[in-house]
Amino acid sequence: WDFGKGREVQSFAGLKSIIRSLAISSTGRYLATGSDDGEVTLWNFADRSIVRKFRGHEGRVYALAFDPNDDQKLLSSGDDHSIRIWDVEKGTQLDQLAGHDAQILSLEFMSNASRLLAGSGQGGIMNWGYPQVQEWPRIPVGHLPVFSLQDLEDDRRVLISGSLSHCIWDVPAGIQVVSRSPAGRSFRILRAAGEPLRLAGADERGSLELFALNLPSSLLNVTGTEERRAVIGPELAALSQAHAGPIRTLQFSLDGKRILSAGADGRVRLWSIQTLQQSQLPSGEVVRAIRKCAIAS
Repeated sequence: WDFGKGREVQSFAGLKSIIRSLAISSTGRYLATGSDDGEVTLWNFADRSIVRKFRGHEGRVYALAFDPNDDQKLLSSGDDHSIRIWDVEKGTQLDQLAGHDAQILSLEFMSNASRLLAGSGQGGIMNWGYPQVQEWPRIPVGHLPVFSLQDLEDDRRVLISGSLSHCIWDVPAGIQVVSRSPAGRSFRILRAAGEPLRLAGADERGSLELFALNLPSSLLNVTGTEERRAVIGPELAALSQAHAGPIRTLQFSLDGKRILSAGADGRVRLWSIQTLQQSQLPSGEVVRAIRKCAIAS
């Protein structure tokens, strides 16, 4: 979609199964989609053609991620409790990270790409060294399940969104950041040059809220133990009926001025960060439900 003009620019058609996940390579060359039939489809972003399909998963493909430093490597995860690493050029599987105890619903690289995190359907986060794949201690968060992960681009902290709440975790230190957050399923933190930190939260009722967020680098408690805490500031804006039903996914635009939302009502909506007023919207066919959205660089 062209958000400025509110019109469709191009579409990627031809799949017969529900699409659960998508990812765009860092170069903008490829789009990858994951489907309920277990297939991962690689698209040429420029001409919308299918480059190839990767088959190996059993069940839905919930998450995709390109290697930030090498768009010839694509990672996928899903119902079959596995993470698979694919060679984009050759169409072959390079590795499989197996042995997980539940569905893998989310994948996220830390900003220096030396660590891969995977959110479990039973709570907790698998923690891998990368690219020399090495399993590190699991992050024992209590959220059931972990729907999304967002690296905060400081090589330390990650936003974890679960079914009931969210937290920010200092990964190397193994310290949970305590946050009192609005109840909801989807959360994203805005990190844009020149913009203050903001937390967007969305819930099962279709409500959308925007909060100021303060992330001090460190605090000392009475015992002298270092803790990292997130402080939720005042509510900046709120909409009680942004969508007619649950909001499943949120994304901030790269300039930090707009937020994209989508959900069970099959609508994609664009909002002004300052006021949460609706911007000019893409128009098109209402689909059954939307679980993931992304904004290309």
